[in-house]
Amino acid sequence: PAEVVKEADGNKILRFVRTANVKGDPDGFASNCSVFQLVDLSALRQQLEAEQTQGHYSLKLSARFRRAPAASDAELHKSKVSVRIFLFQTEPESIGEAWPQVVRQAEALGKKSIKLEPGEDAIISASCFLESDATVALIAVAASAGYSSKTSVPLGDHFVDDLQLTVIKQPKLPVEVVSR
Repeated sequence: PAEVVKEADGNKILRFVRTANVKGDPDGFASNCSVFQLVDLSALRQQLEAEQTQGHYSLKLSARFRRAPAASDAELHKSKVSVRIFLFQTEPESIGEAWPQVVRQAEALGKKSIKLEPGEDAIISASCFLESDATVALIAVAASAGYSSKTSVPLGDHFVDDLQLTVIKQPKLPVEVVSR
C-alpha cells in the first residue's frame, strides 16, 4: 500500500507504506510496493503521425525519490526505489485483466532502480523507444525492502514526487557504411 501525504509546505507527496504480494500468488512474496498508471497513447500517436517528420521517438519517465530516516532503517539496509515504463499494443482494460503476466507481452520496457540510504534523495529516470504500434504505456514507481518475505514489510519513510513522462524526438541520422 501507498498513501498521499501532505508536507509542511502543502506539497502532496506519495509515501510507500509497506510491501505487498504484487503478483497475487498465494505462495508469493511481499516483494515491493508499486504504484501504477496507464497512459493512453492514441492522441500522441495521432499527433506524431500528422507531423510526418522523420525521427525516432522515446518516452522518458523520471521521478524524485526521498528516503527520510526512520526507526526501521536497520532492517531496510538493502531497500531500493525504481521507475519502470512498459509499452503495449492493446486496450487498457486488458492489462488489468491479465495482470501481472501481461508485462511479458510488453512491446518495449525501460527501468532503473537504485539503493537509497536514509536521508538521501535522488532523481532517477528510465526511457524506451516509442514503438510504432504501442497504444498504451504503463508507468510504475516502486519501493522494495531489498529482500523477499512471505509477510508484508514496513518501508519506513520512502517517498516519491515530481513524476514526469516526456516524449523525446531524436532525428533520423543518415547511416553511412565505411569500409577500409
